[in-house]
Amino acid sequence: MSAFKFNDLPDEQLLRIRYVIKPVGPVKLGASTLWRRVKDGTFPMPVDSGNSKITCWAVGDIRAWLKENRTPRAAKPACEEREAKELLEIALNLVAAAESLARKIELIIREQRPNAKHCNEGTWEKGKSGNPLGRKKKVVHVDEVSP
Repeated sequence: MSAFKFNDLPDEQLLRIRYVIKPVGPVKLGASTLWRRVKDGTFPMPVDSGNSKITCWAVGDIRAWLKENRTPRAAKPACEEREAKELLEIALNLVAAAESLARKIELIIREQRPNAKHCNEGTWEKGKSGNPLGRKKKVVHVDEVSP
């Protein structure tokens, strides 16, 4: 039974734990988690194989458990896609709000200081020795506003 197809097995077939759990079996749980779930009653109990030293599960019991506990694979991406769209919409709304706020602040400043210097587009230049981290900083070129 080194290479088997779970779906081709009859429901009465008995499987040892190594053929039930990952990486070979259809149940993607580790042995400790499987036994914890058996104890909690959330996974089928092993069946009597006729030998008290061997623990086995019936294929039919495992199929029934998989049917009850598996989520459809298509459901997860759809949910993630919906969440991504919602997050994108929130981000776009935040950007629009920030731009609107920046325009309002600029108008307020111009109203309060009509003769103030107004900034043009700045350029990024390498920091001088006064900048301990040597980071680039934005140098803003200003024009005097004529009164």
